[in-house]
Amino acid sequence: AATGLECTAEGAEICASCSPGFHSEGATCTANVCTCQGGTPATGAACATDGAAICGSCDAGFHANGDACAENQCSCNNGVAATGAECSTHQGEICASCNGGYHLDGSVCAPNVCLCPNGVGATTLTTQGCETHQSVVCVSCDGGYRQDGDDCVANVCTCDGGTPATGAACTAHEAAVCGSCDAGKRLEGTACVDNVCTCDGGTAATGASCTTEGVLCASCDDGFHLDGQACAANVCTCDGGTAATGTDCAVHD
Repeated sequence: AATGLECTAEGAEICASCSPGFHSEGATCTANVCTCQGGTPATGAACATDGAAICGSCDAGFHANGDACAENQCSCNNGVAATGAECSTHQGEICASCNGGYHLDGSVCAPNVCLCPNGVGATTLTTQGCETHQSVVCVSCDGGYRQDGDDCVANVCTCDGGTPATGAACTAHEAAVCGSCDAGKRLEGTACVDNVCTCDGGTAATGASCTTEGVLCASCDDGFHLDGQACAANVCTCDGGTAATGTDCAVHD
């Protein structure tokens, strides 16, 4: 307040000087009023000059730059940078949208990664590309599978005389590759071939009856009898004479 000669009337509101944040208007002190584009104006002592552009705080999407609020500037690799309130941190990598082959992962753009059951999935960085993140696009297939469009599907093999191979054993689609063989056949390489049985003194087993390569008789000639899997010569006896042999020995003793 004014004193001495400056105080011209008892009790009058007359200021000699103003406190920080105030300015003189005639004989009184009035609070300074500041402006601020992109934020809230400073008040009180922080508003040092009436009418000055001095910010006390900044709106979302702005940052303090001296006394002013400046718009945040964001960056974005492989996409479009956020602006305005979405650019919440000045000079931060914050993406609003991503280029083709990329997807938003938090605030950044990451390469798309595709799925591939039974194979290797494509990515943005592979030749096939991955247009939609986590969609099915295969680069290559596991053993026993083949590429069918973007997917890997199981090979289907054939097998004469047995059961076709499946899974990794079916190395090429529609190939003749056997996984197991029917009775009377054996696996030779990838094919099923007939077993070959032999039989001295009789007729060898064939087809399903020839279960294993080697000696296996289905029936015996006259003068022979089955002894296990083979035909053995009949043995006859004769008290008081000479025993029959060969075909004359029709029944084994």
